[in-house]
Amino acid sequence: MIGPPELEGLQTALKDWNTLLTGSALPDEGALTDRAKECNDKLSSCARAHERLMTSGGKEAVPFVKYELLATMRAIGEKVAAHGSVTGGSVAVRFHA
Repeated sequence: MIGPPELEGLQTALKDWNTLLTGSALPDEGALTDRAKECNDKLSSCARAHERLMTSGGKEAVPFVKYELLATMRAIGEKVAAHGSVTGGSVAVRFHA
């Protein structure tokens, strides 16, 4: 189930990403790549937890978990990738359901 460890890890990674982007007009490419990879890893962790939640106990997941949470995680991934392309970094964040 998606719990505090996954969500807290993602929240921390996104805060670090935001801090990097707001720190200077042109963030360091290496740091940008590292933070993007960290965000991707945390999103993947949430995706795996989401998948377990969807299939646990043989019951259908509630609509929030089934649709809204997944859409939110995809939107976060797209936003991180868009920031990377705007700053000129080679960032690829992929989120698969």
